[in-house]
Amino acid sequence: MRQAYDTHRMAIDEVVKLSVAQNTENETQAHDLIQSRNFGLLIIFILSIGVATTLAVVISRGIILQIGGEPTYAAQMAQRIAERDLTCDLDTSATDENSLMAALGNMQKNLRAILTQISGYSQHLASAAEELSAVTGQTSQGLAKQDMEIEQVVTAINQMAHRPGCSTKLCTCSFCCPAGQPCHHLGHESITGSPGFC
Repeated sequence: MRQAYDTHRMAIDEVVKLSVAQNTENETQAHDLIQSRNFGLLIIFILSIGVATTLAVVISRGIILQIGGEPTYAAQMAQRIAERDLTCDLDTSATDENSLMAALGNMQKNLRAILTQISGYSQHLASAAEELSAVTGQTSQGLAKQDMEIEQVVTAINQMAHRPGCSTKLCTCSFCCPAGQPCHHLGHESITGSPGFC
């Protein structure tokens, strides 16, 4: 009986040893697997950070190239142009032709050119207005002189018409006035001596 117990005990101990060895091997394999998986996850994480950083740099560089500078600087320059300040100098690259800053620079130059043309047109208009004012003054003087001469002629005609006996004469000429009506060619007789004229 004792021998059977010892045999059974030895078998159980052997099974326990085998089980412990198996568990130890399984733990070792699991530990190695966890370490390898953790290393793989670490590599994936590092690669993800690298790819994300690269994409961020590429995208930001693309945006900056499209804008032509820092977005804050571009916003400040656009605000100054919107506030009618065309004296600011935009910091753009000489080879930059398609960016937002280049477009702002072209708009600024065109606005400056338009304002220069408007200023030139205003000066020409002022000169033309001065010339027109001078011509108008000369015309007014000419008209005043003409009115004065007409008034002198009318005064002379009235003076000749009011000579003694002139208003009672009748025109006898058939080519100047209807027969039997007072002649309106006053002063003609004194100048030409023709009959029928006062």
